[in-house]
Formats: sequence, structure tokens, C-alpha cells
Amino acid sequence: MQISSSPDATVDERMGAIDPFTQFDDYDLDLQVQDVKEKTPDASDAQSPTKIETYKVLEGILKYAPDHMLLEGKPGSGKTTALEKLVAKGDLIEGRVPVMLRLRDLNPKADRPVLERLQLELGNRGLQLSLEMLTNLLQQGQFLLLLDGINELPDPALRRQVQDFREWYRPTTPMIFTTRSLNVEVDLGIEKKLEMKPLSPEQMQEFVHEYLGLEQGEALL
Repeated sequence: MQISSSPDATVDERMGAIDPFTQFDDYDLDLQVQDVKEKTPDASDAQSPTKIETYKVLEGILKYAPDHMLLEGKPGSGKTTALEKLVAKGDLIEGRVPVMLRLRDLNPKADRPVLERLQLELGNRGLQLSLEMLTNLLQQGQFLLLLDGINELPDPALRRQVQDFREWYRPTTPMIFTTRSLNVEVDLGIEKKLEMKPLSPEQMQEFVHEYLGLEQGEALL
């Protein structure tokens, strides 16, 4: 596969027809997210229920990614699946290439763990870049970064490096972070939070049938 070496080529042009999720099914469960409302000690709020906005996952992500967003949800709620679908769909935000990183895979001994993991992930997809070239592309805003599992960052020093990375590239690079715990203390300073709505029994049945087949799915249910 030929990847352009021109310094003026966009990431799309360099990557050509690379598709890391060619086997990923285009099936859609219509997953939804809703705003996470901050708790308030003001007792008067209990007398006036606050309207909670609800979005389809893709709609919510595209709306808030430019200023960074934290997607929260219990295990099995579809967070990682939603990110994988974003990568599979490709170009969604102003020509930016979506790249998914699992934060548990960061090397705590690396000088620049997020940048080096991004370099490795792109290399696995056939795009070989120096750290300098990668930094330039981030500053040009050519990526949509999907960072999965901030709850899997137990090392405070590593969390700090992830937060520094987020803040440094915030002006140019949209980012979506996910976390498992709705009570996670470490939110990396991200203000906008969306919560995955749990699957309904009908959606769960549909999911099992789609991915396991009717007979095996019925046995599981």
C-alpha cells in the first residue's frame, strides 16, 4: 500500500484506503446518551425537575467533540462499541481522521505516552510518522481522538500526562474520552459529560440475536 510522503498531504491522503475495521458490522442499535447533570446542594432544585437532554450517540459525540467530552457508562453499556463504530465510519468531523486509543495500553515509562501510543496505533494501520510529523498533524487538527477508559489510569503521574496532552491540543484536536464509573473523581478537567443510556430489554435481545445468531442468542437469553 502506497502512503504519500508529501509534507503537504493530509492524513486521509497518506492513509489511502486503509480501513482498520473492515470486518466491523455496520449494524446500529440506536444507542443513546443523555446529559450528566451535576448534583447541587440547593434543596429548591428538587421542586423543579431539570430537563435532561437525550441524543443518539453519534449526534452527541459530533456535537461536543470539538471542545472535548467525557462519555460515561457502566460495563456493557456500549461505550467502546460506539467508539469503534466512529472509527469504522471514518471521516465525520471536517476531514479529521478518527483514531481510537485504549488508555490502559499507555506506557507509563514513555516520555510522551499518549503521543507515542498514537504513533504506534497509526503505524499498525500502515501510517509511519515521526513524533515531529505527528505533532504537526495534531496542531493542524487532522485527527479526531477517541480515548477509551480513563478509569483504567491508576497512576496519578500518567493521568497528569494525559491531561496535559488534552489541554495542549485542545485548541486544534477534538477528543472523546470514556470512563466506566459515573462517580470517577478523575475527569481530566472535562466539563461536558454524557452518560450512556442502558439498553432496553428489546435492544439487548436484538443485539444478542444480531451478533450470536438466532439459535445461540435464544439459548443465551
